[in-house]
Amino acid sequence: MKISKSLVESLEGMVKQIGYTLRYEKGNFVGGYCMVENRRLVLLNKYLPLEGRGLTLIELLSELNPSPEMLTDEQKKLMSMIKP
Repeated sequence: MKISKSLVESLEGMVKQIGYTLRYEKGNFVGGYCMVENRRLVLLNKYLPLEGRGLTLIELLSELNPSPEMLTDEQKKLMSMIKP
């Protein structure tokens, strides 16, 4: 699967759709997800190149394994493509 700007935007939309806040921050990390004071966050390094952002989002979404009821039909298709 080729990582493109539209793919990354779709993945970002999926993260938001399942109830996580997506933030880009600077620091010595790649990315991850966590709970902070009952808020669900996905953090990505703002200096990651486009491909790094896409691959990190794909990995995180695979770990989060969102419920199909939370996703649109287009997002369900995308999840079926990125799941191992």
